[in-house]
Amino acid sequence: MKIVGILGSARKGGNTEVLLDVALEEAQKNGVLTDKIPLRDRSIAPCDGCLGCAQTGKCVIEDDAQEIYGKMLEAEGIIWATPVYFWSMSGQTKTLMDRTYTLLFPKLQLANKVGGLILVATARGCTNAANIFHMYFTYNHMFYAEFASGYAREKGEIKKAEESIIERFKSLGILAILTAGLVEGLNPCAFATLIFFISYLTMVGRKRKEIFWVGMGFTGTGFVTHLLLGLGILNFIQHLSFLPLFSRIIYLITFLFALLLGILSLYDYIQLKRGLPSKMKLQVPNFLKKRIHQTIRIRSGNLEVDRQGQSIRLFIAAIVIGFVVTLLQFTCTSQVYLPTILFVTNIPSLRGSAVFYLIFYNLLYIAPLVIIFGIVYWGVTSEQLSFFLQRRTSTIKLLTSIFFFALAGILIFAFL
Repeated sequence: MKIVGILGSARKGGNTEVLLDVALEEAQKNGVLTDKIPLRDRSIAPCDGCLGCAQTGKCVIEDDAQEIYGKMLEAEGIIWATPVYFWSMSGQTKTLMDRTYTLLFPKLQLANKVGGLILVATARGCTNAANIFHMYFTYNHMFYAEFASGYAREKGEIKKAEESIIERFKSLGILAILTAGLVEGLNPCAFATLIFFISYLTMVGRKRKEIFWVGMGFTGTGFVTHLLLGLGILNFIQHLSFLPLFSRIIYLITFLFALLLGILSLYDYIQLKRGLPSKMKLQVPNFLKKRIHQTIRIRSGNLEVDRQGQSIRLFIAAIVIGFVVTLLQFTCTSQVYLPTILFVTNIPSLRGSAVFYLIFYNLLYIAPLVIIFGIVYWGVTSEQLSFFLQRRTSTIKLLTSIFFFALAGILIFAFL
């Protein structure tokens, strides 16, 4: 496999070349052959519009572009790297792009190759320039591998800026993911179900030790089920992320979804402060609440037939309940989960370790549930627990709202 890097910067050792070198070095580490073509060292005339290539399949201008054609056709991947000049590419880059018109004949000679893009701007213009390349790749029937961008002016400045940005996004991204897991674990939807479960077990005479083991089975299954749901969604998104339009739509949806949920969580907070919990927007629908409670009663009630049965039966029942309840209340818990998964797929520094972050997310998701079962084991009643959580539901809603607004802010910051 071979990748060709076309460098459209006139400045030797400049910021664009630094980023292209990084990309080619990473490819080499994976056993890929690479070739860098600095256009500043080539003599390439502008296209004269004779349309001779449309008749013969060959460009009539004999210059260094002929050599570049051959290298582009040999490679499976082509990375264009250019500084951004007036919301577009450099003159050298545009000249070569125009001259590749000949590769459309006698058939699409660049079809099915992968096109990559590196852009460096002083302050703005990357998105507009990227759109031009997107249309170029699409017209040539190439696969667009998205673009990497940097912002710098002075020579070599991108090295420091790149390190700073990567570390900043890693710290912001990881913090956002861990916070999201904890926020979802504190979700009133999950707590309401859990309190009902504990209350029912207490009512039918289950001992503290039995409740504790039920809690382990319930939360353990909740962790696995929730993680598998997340992995399924992540796998679906990653399989389609190579499509540029899909990636942009997902990015926009993520931002709008986070913003909408932030507004709705803030609305719920206001309603709780007014003493109107029934008017909350983000909660499990009543028909699902009834279904969840019915599931808990039936599965727990089956155990009453054999009170002397082995503890393993109680544990298995808790696993079944945990699986069913996690699926049913996903309509509520997904309010945090889905934006977080979309967030991970849209931040390059997080994308490569998405599964690892999802595991940590889900560990924090079940942490509050484990703690609750633990304190019940140590003697706290379900009534005391319910009273404690009811007094703090509004605070949880406010924190959830702040989280969603912060998530939307990070996405905007990444886009700019």
